[in-house]
Amino acid sequence: MVKLSMTLRLTISFIAILILACTGISWTLYNALSKELTYRDDMTLINRAAQMQQLLLDGAKPENLPLYFNRMVDTK
Repeated sequence: MVKLSMTLRLTISFIAILILACTGISWTLYNALSKELTYRDDMTLINRAAQMQQLLLDGAKPENLPLYFNRMVDTK
């Protein structure tokens, strides 16, 4: 078996630690972003449903709801 030099062993150790650290940070950021996007999507849907409900309570005709919904989601 070939004995590796101390420089090579330290380099391999450093690379392994760096890979673990980058993987951990990436995983943490991905999970945080995923939870935040899910929360925002849920809040958006809840708010739009509440707006639709209020439109119906205010006397909007159900056949006009697609028009209102298209205006709500228009991001131009």
